[in-house]
Formats: sequence, structure tokens, C-alpha cells
Amino acid sequence: NNTACNELIHKAQSVGKNRSNWLRITFNDLYNFAKRKGAKKELYLSYLLYRKSAQQKYARAYYKLAKFYENGIVVKKDLKQAFKLIIKGTKFESKYDDDPACLITAGYYFEMGIGTKQNNKMAYKYYMKAVKHGSSVGMYNSALCLLYKNKKKNIKKGLDLLIKATEQKYPDAFAELSVIYKEGKFVNKDKEMSDYWLNEAMNNKSWR
Repeated sequence: NNTACNELIHKAQSVGKNRSNWLRITFNDLYNFAKRKGAKKELYLSYLLYRKSAQQKYARAYYKLAKFYENGIVVKKDLKQAFKLIIKGTKFESKYDDDPACLITAGYYFEMGIGTKQNNKMAYKYYMKAVKHGSSVGMYNSALCLLYKNKKKNIKKGLDLLIKATEQKYPDAFAELSVIYKEGKFVNKDKEMSDYWLNEAMNNKSWR
């Protein structure tokens, strides 16, 4: 297994600047295939590959490893270890990555108290770091913190972040704005605006 890992890593390195994309596609394909088929051997191999990749400071590998520990996949479930891996992974997230999974997950872990003490302030901190990457998920989650969860609310900034998330077609941001206008939260009730955002949410396949 170690030889196979080294061969794949070596091949990825030879790809040069596309290394991270190659790793993401190869490892994710192996992981998803193994998970669908319930193939423990292949799942364990993907775990080893991600672990090897993490040693080379690949943030996405830290995210995947954390999920192994969070869900107890081929390793013993360990939420504290998942949290440690995510925090470490945030240090290697590229500023060019618009899908900073480690930063988003760090915020989520703090928000939900997974592997660490629940802390909305820290959750907001990591979500805002994701916003700097241009992450629509970071924008949406930061907005919810500012509107509902933080001790110190900032309605204007929260609504602005929701609008920015809609500009990136993040569906739940459309749905949230629809509810805000329907119920008159932070703004005057406006059925026309509520219907507009609801229609946008449906067009963009919101889960609500």
C-alpha cells in the first residue's frame, strides 16, 4: 500500500501546477467508488492516500481525513482528531481556492461543538476567512452568524453577505432572503420581494 501511495503521489507531482486537481479527482473517485460499493479495502487505501497527501500540506486531504474520523470510516470515530485535522488543514488552504473546505468545516465544527467546545465567535471567524476566498458558503454562514447567532449582531453586513451569496447562485441564500421579507425580519414585510427571492431559490434548487 505504501508503494502504491508513493507512486500516485509521484505521478501527481509530475503534473506540476495541476497537482492539486489531479489529487482531488483521483482520490475522490477512489473514495466515492469504494463508498458506493462498500469496499473496505479500497476505502482504507483512499484513507492512506489522503494521509500521504496531507504530509505534503494538501488542505483537501486534511478535510477528507477529518471526515474519516468524524464518521468512523475505516478508523475509530474520533471527533477530537477530526477537529485537529481540520484546524491544521486550514493553514494550508490556498488563497486561490474558492472552495476552502477546511475553513468552512472548522467554522461548522465550532458552531456545532464537534470535537471542540461550541463557540459562535470562532465559527464566525473561520467562516469570514472563507469569505476572503470568495466562498459563497462562507458568505451564507457568516450572514447567519451576524443576523442570528453572534452576541453582537450586524444586520447590514449580514444582509449584504446574503446578497453576495446570491450573486454566486448559492440557493439557501435566496431562500433565507425570501423568509426575511415574508416575515419582516430586519426589513419591512414585502410579499413581492419575498416571492421574487422564493422564485430564485426554486430556480437555483434550494433545499428549502
